[in-house]
Amino acid sequence: MEYFNKFVIDADNLKCNASVIKRLLKDKVKLCAVVKANAYGLGVKNVIPIIDEYVDYYAVANIDEGLEVRALNNSIPILILAPVSLNDIDICSANNLTITISDNNYLKALIDGLHSTIKIHIKINTGLNRYGYDRISEFNKALKLIKHNNNIILQGVYTHFATKKDDVEYIAIQKDIFNEYVHNLPKYIIRHCANSFATMLSSTYQMGMVRVGANLYGDVRAEGLALKNVLSIKSRVIGINSVAKGQCVGYDRTYKCNKRSKIAIVPMGYADGINRGLSNKFYVLINGEKAPIVGNICMDCFMVDVSNVDNVYVGSEVVILGEQYNNKITLSDMAKVLNRSSYDILVNFKHKRCEVVIKKEK
Repeated sequence: MEYFNKFVIDADNLKCNASVIKRLLKDKVKLCAVVKANAYGLGVKNVIPIIDEYVDYYAVANIDEGLEVRALNNSIPILILAPVSLNDIDICSANNLTITISDNNYLKALIDGLHSTIKIHIKINTGLNRYGYDRISEFNKALKLIKHNNNIILQGVYTHFATKKDDVEYIAIQKDIFNEYVHNLPKYIIRHCANSFATMLSSTYQMGMVRVGANLYGDVRAEGLALKNVLSIKSRVIGINSVAKGQCVGYDRTYKCNKRSKIAIVPMGYADGINRGLSNKFYVLINGEKAPIVGNICMDCFMVDVSNVDNVYVGSEVVILGEQYNNKITLSDMAKVLNRSSYDILVNFKHKRCEVVIKKEK
């Protein structure tokens, strides 16, 4: 089957990012690769074989994701970050999946129904106010409960930062709170708090392990880090219309041509994760030139004005994300227009209707 749309993962760039991050870490600090949400939309099955040699841990959001990772690596530690149903503990135990404990009611219920050994990390709430212990007294009770139960293996304690570069002071505050909880723990228990940003911000946040997601996939906002873009999304022109001055393009007539215009059709839409908010506000690359998106993005296609782009024909390559000649489109470019995070955009791309290409040059 021939696909018009291609979802291109640059294996060399992904491997390079993992290597750069690994070299950034202090001696003996573990790298936990966050591969939740299907590796931020790139595909767990596509990503893990490329980065596996650099990774000490994987982090996922739920059991299904954990089992998918376990099928690709039968021995590496896998941490489930969100709460797990008590009915599924035996599945976690049987597949060597590590669960997160966030409160003592859950911990006591776990102990009461436990039939096998389970590995855990404890989550501390230091200011995000999502999951986790927010009182040291309750945390200490948890440690006592765990100490008296041989079926629970405490491997780590962690927290998650609420802010990034716009509020670095709060990161430091959260770390200080976290230290109040963990400073007396035995050294073999892994302490981890650093996300992608904190990992590069200062080695003081690295502790025993770092959890890196976005920077692995080439979040170009990581100043000072030689990261490379991993994902490109490409399509092809499947039709070209000549639209008269005064005529409209697309649903709801949101764009009116101010002259006779050459309008090209691109066979991707919001069903493929092309955000509808980019309608009439963004562009694609054709022959290295910016071609503005005109009209509302449809479910399965969108239109671009190629009146000022030379030599466009049915079959011309269209770059939605990535580089073409001396020009490029990044996640950050889209994020600025949409006033959203790069992660939000990345995880919403869908490649079910695309040809997935693992690009290797070296």
